[in-house]
Amino acid sequence: MILSRSILLLVVSSCIPLIRAQELIGPSCCDSPICLQGTIQDIIAKLSVGIQSNNQELSINPLRYSGPFDYHINVSELNFIVVTTNNVFQGFADSKVSDAQLSDDGPNTVISFNTRTPHIKHTGDYTMDGVLKKLEGFDGQIPLRENGVATFTYNNTEFHHEIILDTEYRHEKPVLRVRSYRVKLQHAEAYTATFSNLFGGKDNVRSKAYSGYISKSLLNIVKQIMPEINGSYIKAFGKLVRELINGTPAEKLCPGRQRN
Repeated sequence: MILSRSILLLVVSSCIPLIRAQELIGPSCCDSPICLQGTIQDIIAKLSVGIQSNNQELSINPLRYSGPFDYHINVSELNFIVVTTNNVFQGFADSKVSDAQLSDDGPNTVISFNTRTPHIKHTGDYTMDGVLKKLEGFDGQIPLRENGVATFTYNNTEFHHEIILDTEYRHEKPVLRVRSYRVKLQHAEAYTATFSNLFGGKDNVRSKAYSGYISKSLLNIVKQIMPEINGSYIKAFGKLVRELINGTPAEKLCPGRQRN
């Protein structure tokens, strides 16, 4: 398999909800895991409300492919580009928070937590330009030059999040500032992908059957997109997290953890 760089534009969205950070954190959280988890769940809810279409683009590096899909299909070269049109964060509001922790890391405070999102979906226009060298039941090479709508779904996707906080002083009082926001994809239980208009959308039964083969085989390649979703999470949520937390009095997050 030969894999080289192509461009995939993933349109993600972010806007800043009209919520003051002081209204978000709540009166007391300290070291109570239950309280902290509730606070983070509140952050998730407010971030979800704040996500709206804002035409923010993220460049992703798949996908040019040569080689076998499976024993039915061989491709001399396939250029595959998707430009998403719908929000990749559909379903984020349903994320469940677990393993919430508040810890000290040198001069910083670190909020870490995991989320499990039941259903993430994004949809976009795709184009394919390739040649099928081998397709069972057909003779010779078959051009595969198609365009249509590609839909990708990811079920029970787990992410690990870390919000690294600094404490600074304003008017001699400690306030929080987000130094960085990190997200790491841990696991996705299942992936599905569908591509409309394969083989020009012909109703030929054989074409429909091989459309299924191609969709399934493409899915194995498209899985490479998943790590890039980390970047889209950070890009879409990083600014929101900062707007929600920066300037919040330190005692709002955790009374008694003020630094000298």
